Amino acid sequence: MDKTDQIAINEVQLILAEKRTALALMRTGIAVLALPLTVMSFLIATSKYYNIFHILHFLIPLALLIVFFACFWGAIYLLIQYAK
Repeated sequence: MDKTDQIAINEVQLILAEKRTALALMRTGIAVLALPLTVMSFLIATSKYYNIFHILHFLIPLALLIVFFACFWGAIYLLIQYAK
C-alpha cells in the first residue's frame, strides 16, 4: 500500500468519525427533548380529567424547559457546524 492509498483511507475514517459524532449528538438531543415532551403529551391526553388552571404551575415550567432544551441543543448544533 503506497502513501496515497493510506491518505485516502485516513480521510474516509475521518469522515466516518465525524458522522458518528453528529449522530451521537442528534441522539442525545432527541433523548433530552423526549422526557419533557412525553410529560406534556401525558398532561394533554389526560386534560379532560382536571382543570387546566389548577396545573398551570406544572405546565408553564415544563413548556419553558422544552423551549430551553430546544434552543440549547439548536445552539450547540450550530456551533458544531460552524466549527467545521
